Amino acid sequence: MTDIRIYAANQMHPADIHAGQHVRFLYLPNGKYTTPEQGKPVEWGTMQNDTGRTIDVTWTQPGAIFRNRLRTIRTTLLRRMHSPSPTPVYRVADCIGELEFLD
Repeated sequence: MTDIRIYAANQMHPADIHAGQHVRFLYLPNGKYTTPEQGKPVEWGTMQNDTGRTIDVTWTQPGAIFRNRLRTIRTTLLRRMHSPSPTPVYRVADCIGELEFLD
């Protein structure tokens, strides 16, 4: 378990995260310029790491022409911010909305 703080909506939120943890979020392919209708809900994403400059997440979704194969997608979930405190501070990436930690 890694203790971090997440900066969102002008507030600090303490969180305990670990590699392999599952998350639910809304994937915004065009970042903050994505319209609400184009957001893709991800019900079961897996965090790949729990330390470093960025924390990544992967998930699978149907792909290919006939949607008969699974496609693995990887993107940045959290980006580290500069902070004088010993606890690392991260912010949610622009392509992530409605983040929720499941376990």
